[in-house]
Amino acid sequence: MELLENRKPLWFVFVHDHWFCRTWTYVMHILLIYTAFNIPLNVAFDQSDNQFLTSIDAFIDYMFICDLFMNFIMGYENEDRNSEFRLKKIAIRYMSSWFFIDFVACLPIDKVIMGLNGTNELNIEAKGDQNANKLFRLARLPRLYRLIRIVRLLRLLKMGNSFQKIFAVMKINNGVSKLINIMITVLFLIHLYACLWYWLADFLQEADGVDYWVRRGGWEEDPNYELYMRAVYWSF
Repeated sequence: MELLENRKPLWFVFVHDHWFCRTWTYVMHILLIYTAFNIPLNVAFDQSDNQFLTSIDAFIDYMFICDLFMNFIMGYENEDRNSEFRLKKIAIRYMSSWFFIDFVACLPIDKVIMGLNGTNELNIEAKGDQNANKLFRLARLPRLYRLIRIVRLLRLLKMGNSFQKIFAVMKINNGVSKLINIMITVLFLIHLYACLWYWLADFLQEADGVDYWVRRGGWEEDPNYELYMRAVYWSF
């Protein structure tokens, strides 16, 4: 794998097999795995009061924004097994592949909409008691807006190729690697369905007369981890 003849990369462009590129890729994969586990939990069980987790989430968001720009200056191996480091080629390749998904996943859509909702609540409170019903309905909207965070799971679409590369390096049999992929997918879907199942119950808790599963079982005061385990049991 040799550099293109008679060309040198710009000082800020990384060749695809540079140690920094490999390290950055491994770090982003670790963050992706954390994101796959944490985002559904954040949707189901609001953890905005936990400053430590909130700080971690903010850091990860900044890392993904940095990754958005890093992909424009990290070279790749072309079809001829040469290192492509020309900015135009890198940009075209990224823009035609993962850029849109990365860009949408980085947008803080939930925070923007919740901010607008907060402004609407203040306006309704200022108008008096005749709009109390509207304020009651708006109070449920943050639970709905948390669901928008699921969009960030689009990043996980990039994990498929990564696992294949890892399996190739570890020289794992193709049949075994497919089995591992299926197991990982099933476990993730169980986790996702469990979190969404509880989110639905949490969203409906303000509705009168709705006999959802948490209320029916008398588990409304149970800690989150017990509710999560019950939701996982249902997912199976």
